[in-house]
Amino acid sequence: MKEHKILMVEHLKSDANLAKQEIEKVLEKFHFSIVKTRQDLEEQLENSTPELIITEYKLPSFDGLTVLKLIKEKSLQIPVIFLAHTNDETTVVECMKAGAVDYIDKEQIGRLGDAVKAAINKSDNEREKIKSTDSLVMSAEAYHSMFAYNPLPMFVFDIKTHAILEANNATLDQYGYTREEFLSLTLRDLSPVEDNTAVTGANESQTNYHATGNWWHLKKTGEVIHVELTSHLIDFNGTKACHMQATDVTKRKKAWETLSASEEKYRTFFDNVQDVIFQTDLEGILYEISPSVDQYLGYSRDELIGNPIANVYYDSNERDLLVHTLLEKGKVWDYVVRFRTRNDEILYASMNARLVYNTKGQPDIIEGSLRDITERIEAEEIVRKNEEKFHALFENQSIVKLVFDPETQQIVDVNYSAARFYGFSKEALKQMKIAEITTAKPEDFTAQLKKIRSVGFQQYETQHCCNDGSLKDVEVFASKVVISGKEYIYTIVNDISFRKLAEQQSRLLTKSIEQSPVGIMVTDQHGRIEYVNPRFTKITGHSLQEIKEKKQWFLYSGKYSDITYSEMWETVLSGKDWTGELPVRRKNGEHYWENVSISPVKNEKRQITHVVTICEDITTKHKQWEELSEAKAKIEAADKLKASLINNISNEVRTPLNGIIGFADMLVNTEISKENKQNYIDIIKKSSTRLLNTVTSYIDISMILSGKTRTYSKHFHLNTLLEEIKNEFIGSCTAKGLELSMQKPENPTDIQMNTDPDILHKIMAHLLCNAVKFTEKGKIEYGFRRRNNIPEFFVTDTGIGIENKKVNSLFDYNSHADVSTTRSYETVGLGLPIARGLVELLGGEIFIETGKAKGATVYFTLPAEVISTTLPKELKEEVLKPKHPLLAKNSVILVAEDDDYNYKFIETVLSRADFKVIRAENGVEAVNICYNNADVSLVLMDLKMPVMGGIEATRQIKNFLPNLPVIALTAFVSTDDEQEAFLCGCEEYIKKPVDRSHLLASVGDLLENKVN
Repeated sequence: MKEHKILMVEHLKSDANLAKQEIEKVLEKFHFSIVKTRQDLEEQLENSTPELIITEYKLPSFDGLTVLKLIKEKSLQIPVIFLAHTNDETTVVECMKAGAVDYIDKEQIGRLGDAVKAAINKSDNEREKIKSTDSLVMSAEAYHSMFAYNPLPMFVFDIKTHAILEANNATLDQYGYTREEFLSLTLRDLSPVEDNTAVTGANESQTNYHATGNWWHLKKTGEVIHVELTSHLIDFNGTKACHMQATDVTKRKKAWETLSASEEKYRTFFDNVQDVIFQTDLEGILYEISPSVDQYLGYSRDELIGNPIANVYYDSNERDLLVHTLLEKGKVWDYVVRFRTRNDEILYASMNARLVYNTKGQPDIIEGSLRDITERIEAEEIVRKNEEKFHALFENQSIVKLVFDPETQQIVDVNYSAARFYGFSKEALKQMKIAEITTAKPEDFTAQLKKIRSVGFQQYETQHCCNDGSLKDVEVFASKVVISGKEYIYTIVNDISFRKLAEQQSRLLTKSIEQSPVGIMVTDQHGRIEYVNPRFTKITGHSLQEIKEKKQWFLYSGKYSDITYSEMWETVLSGKDWTGELPVRRKNGEHYWENVSISPVKNEKRQITHVVTICEDITTKHKQWEELSEAKAKIEAADKLKASLINNISNEVRTPLNGIIGFADMLVNTEISKENKQNYIDIIKKSSTRLLNTVTSYIDISMILSGKTRTYSKHFHLNTLLEEIKNEFIGSCTAKGLELSMQKPENPTDIQMNTDPDILHKIMAHLLCNAVKFTEKGKIEYGFRRRNNIPEFFVTDTGIGIENKKVNSLFDYNSHADVSTTRSYETVGLGLPIARGLVELLGGEIFIETGKAKGATVYFTLPAEVISTTLPKELKEEVLKPKHPLLAKNSVILVAEDDDYNYKFIETVLSRADFKVIRAENGVEAVNICYNNADVSLVLMDLKMPVMGGIEATRQIKNFLPNLPVIALTAFVSTDDEQEAFLCGCEEYIKKPVDRSHLLASVGDLLENKVN
């Protein structure tokens, strides 16, 4: 049910509530709003248009007449009812003239409900009229064009006032008026004074039948003309009016009068006129009829005169209807009647007739003329039937058909198939232009239309839009047709969306086959090749032209027997797929492996017509499979090694930790002698060294096995490196009673090398550690020599020796994965395999010399180019630089370290050397301290810290203090980390655990350089 929107302009809430109660009596559903000021009213009119307004006449800030004025200014069609406390007649009239639909005194508020209902009903009716009028505007415009340019004079006048409402150009030409002048006239202005009585003949009681008569009219010049009028009633913009055609028959009238003046002339005309002229009384008795009736009906004039004319009517009721029409209208024009001839044939006649009145003003005689229109009626009937037939064909065919005007592109007719196809109603399509459903560009469509009109027919493909927004591919057959002298374009539209989709899918399928990454071959059911795609040609080397019509079996290498191929083909011909791997021969004779899938193709009768073979070159996959098998074996071995190493790591780490933790606890918690205390400390140091060596070994293994370790070559003094190694191992050798000696060439006394000194140091350390481990007494020698100009390093011991058959296995990690519960030595002995990995990183080779009763010698060589012939400048200065005492005591040193124990150790070492130490627990604090404290002389930077790491902190410090020395401290031991530390600006790199002597020496060197 519709909800009505009612707005009340009232400042008294009590009166508004009373009004609402009255409205509730007549309306079931409505929305009631109240406004008090003009501003509130304007907002309501702007945002929500009400259906009805009820207003008080007088309000505190404005009045009801202002309400009407605002509605008119905004061009709103809203009815207004006044509900006021005044019954002054002048006020009521004023409000009604201003546009109110009703005025109700509040004392009679009981009338409000009926007034509201009446106003709403009237408003609804007016809106329906407006809607109907709008729907007729377009057709009215078309008929107006036909009216305006019709060559026959036509005009429209009001039935009641006789005012002329419209006239065409031919009327203006005939009467000599301008349009404005003619539209200011009435029907009486066109008639002479003596003929004014005839005007009253056109009234509301007149029917819609055509009425024909002859009248006198006045031109603008005063000239009197005789006009023949044809009229019918119409509704003209809601006014009852009469449409009249006025033909000037003055000349014809004068001729008739001249003929009537002479009886002889009249008789001659009467006897010879082709039309049948007659005269009867109201009862139908024939008084006179022209001789031409003989040719018309086959009856002589004498046979008919004096007899009822109804005798020759085909239907006597038609005679009665004619008389009734004449009595009502006074005359008829082109009135169709049917007559029966002497031969009992039906003839159609067009009758013009009028009533003749006697002296008493009573109808007396009917006189008129008949014209044979049988042929016209029959032709019209044929046309009508043909039109019905062709219209039925047009309407009911399943093919989409449209007719449009090529000048305006307006669609003038469509069939039901078009309405279903486009999703619009027929009426909606007839309101559209052809451009609204085609997607062609306007300029392209105009060119296409021009071609259709010039050639007469055109066929093309395009896309059309449907009501749901979808686009359909269509094929259009357009031809030019002429209907009633007017040119139109007649189009037949075929939906080709499925065909386009099929073509697209076919193109996609073809393209997919052509660009397929696998080879495709199509044969007939006998195996004769009909098609191969480019990928097949690329795989096999055979083009389609070379192998067409050949049996596909010639491609296979013959590794399998013919029986195998026969069984494969029988499987396919039985309707099943066959999949497998086959050896195939390329065009160049090369053999390779293919993964082949063969499938039968069946027609609609389930008969096999073709066979499709899909092949993929899997030679590489075969090779990869072999490689994967090898890799699998290596992975399994690596898994075994990993498991063993994990077990060994656990034992190797826990064993020295047990000594460190146990004896440290004894040092703290027991009273021991000074001698035992020193023994415990020695045990702790030895266990710590063993733990560090174990961790270092496993880290080195990880670096080697990862394959990502990079080397960094630089120039260095070999003597310095060898001395450092001697100092590093002299203590452990002395502790075991072993003699440690170093050998090197006498000339030159100082050898320079260009390789990675850290990795070289690791190699020598692992070999010496291994030698110390497996030598119980005797001596160990290590050193460097040249053999055939190739640098060669060696380590010789007098240990337990090595059996020849075990030499190669000692370089394999797996051979050291001892998980047994008993063994002869304290560690697993990974020195040799680690040394081999590191030697290979430097591009060298390693080997073992055996054959002695005891002991062994391990050699490794490096590429010849690692020996440097030119000493870099910085190395020369280093050689000449003397040793120095610790300088710059009391200098401020910043230690950036987040671990409390590590910081405490470093702080203790530096404080005992008389340095002032300050701390930063992360990189951000270190940067801020250096920025705000100019006394900082050196920074010890841990590379791994929270908030900001040491690398980034060093970069930022070097940005504003480039000369402040920085020493990197890190537990990371990779060469990459060391390189990154130097790149960010660190002058020195110290690995954890930190050696006290090394730390103090590095600090002293850097502070001395800063002073110098």
